[in-house]
Amino acid sequence: MKVADKVVLGPMPRDIVVRSTLFNHIYHHRGEMIVYLRATGNKVPGLYGPTYEDQNKN
Repeated sequence: MKVADKVVLGPMPRDIVVRSTLFNHIYHHRGEMIVYLRATGNKVPGLYGPTYEDQNKN
């Protein structure tokens, strides 16, 4: 990724850098939401499958 002919982030295409940054930002906020929900005693939704709490109910 270049800005004004200066390499800023290695030899990766700009769209790949932007995409990975945006997805990392989404993952960060998902993690914040889960921590907040657990700390306040709320149920964590299964965003991508069963949650830690769902797996350990037995």
